[in-house]
Amino acid sequence: MKNSLPQLALISITMACVLLTSCAGPPKRVTPEWTTALPGNWSSPVVVLEQAHSGWLTTFNDPQLEALVAEAILNNPDIKASAARIDQALAEARKAGVALMPQIDASANGSRNQTINRAGSFGGGGFDDFDNFFVTRNNSLGISLDLTWELDVWGRVKKGQSAAIADSQAATYEFQSARLSLASQVAKAWFSAQEQYLQHQLALETFESFTRTAEITQSRFERGLQSATDVHLSKSSAASARASLDNTKLTYHQAVRSLEILLGRYPSQELEISTDLNAVPPPVPAGVPSDLILRRPDLLAAERRLAASDKRVSQARAAFLPRFALTASGGTSSDALRDLVDPKHFVWNFLVNLTQPLIDGGSRRADLDRNKAAVLEAAENYRGTALTAFKEVEDALDAEGLLESREAALLDAAEQGRMAYERAESEYRQGLTGIITVLDAQRRYLDSRRSYLTVKRIRLDNRINLHLALGGDFKPTQNTIENSDPIAQTEPTL
Repeated sequence: MKNSLPQLALISITMACVLLTSCAGPPKRVTPEWTTALPGNWSSPVVVLEQAHSGWLTTFNDPQLEALVAEAILNNPDIKASAARIDQALAEARKAGVALMPQIDASANGSRNQTINRAGSFGGGGFDDFDNFFVTRNNSLGISLDLTWELDVWGRVKKGQSAAIADSQAATYEFQSARLSLASQVAKAWFSAQEQYLQHQLALETFESFTRTAEITQSRFERGLQSATDVHLSKSSAASARASLDNTKLTYHQAVRSLEILLGRYPSQELEISTDLNAVPPPVPAGVPSDLILRRPDLLAAERRLAASDKRVSQARAAFLPRFALTASGGTSSDALRDLVDPKHFVWNFLVNLTQPLIDGGSRRADLDRNKAAVLEAAENYRGTALTAFKEVEDALDAEGLLESREAALLDAAEQGRMAYERAESEYRQGLTGIITVLDAQRRYLDSRRSYLTVKRIRLDNRINLHLALGGDFKPTQNTIENSDPIAQTEPTL
């Protein structure tokens, strides 16, 4: 019976491990109660389109843009930092689950000591003469295995691990959000660089146009057909056009450098930019459901933070309950190395501990209250993120039609301005109108062309904003949180 005691202890520990140390999974999806009525569809009108897009970036039909986005995702420092935060969160999740498993420590020790004793000679019939010494040396060798394990009876450790897993999922969604944001930033920077290139070309054309007008005015003045005031006005306009030309060149160079920074390149202003703005993609399909925003990575991250906070409340409550722990150790001790493996020298002990916290000065109560407040904060952050997402989608949808109408009006204004300028210049050459009329028509024409380019780029930016607000394209995707690996989550389609 004595020999069976270690076996019974081992069996008890093994059964307890099977029953109590299964790894914790991610917490279930937590949805806070809404105090605001949400629509099933968007209030802003959308244009009917038979087929939805499969990927928002491809709708711009620009392979160079897609290549630049891929380069940025690979090299951008902010994306690399976000990926590193995922690794940190996953390590924290692994660490949080360590307490679920038994902790085993192995130790070995050895010592050797020497003592010197002085003995009496017993000469002369007394103990007054001590002239003899003898030396004693002792060896001590030992090896042992020590096991400690807290039985997670109330699930306190599991809840902490579940919260850490939710944090790692949140970090993964934040990484996906950073990728989506970076893709939109690169696309906007690309379109901005295109626009600034075209604005610079227009500024060059403007300068040449005003210079030509100044030369005509100077020629007419020399022939006595024009006043000196007209000459000064035309030359002033040409000088202003030259200043604008230099400014657009600087702005273009800065736009290219900004794009290169996003790509993780040195800002050398060497990136080649296409010489025309991309066409605006097809209209938004009708009936886009409002629940598309639920796949937004930042909203999913906010929900995971809420779930983690909720689990930490349960963990804080469990801290009030007793803790059970198993302690076991075994080993050998001998003064000879060969005896360390001799079963006759084996010793062991097994102990079950119960600890009930009684007085802690209110520390556990403070932890519970803090975690309850954290849940409320996370819930409000979730609601705020969702409402902001709805606003962003509504704004982008509302701007779709208005910007299209504005672009058409500016295109018409540019065409009318061109005809007015050509007519004024012709009449000026014939002496039928003054230089002020020519300069005014010239300025109106060129300003409308500049505005047209800007609005065309804004329309492209607005479409990007819509995809960013929806978390991807217009096609619904399945995105499941419950009982899933955070790394295996479906990423938003770029």
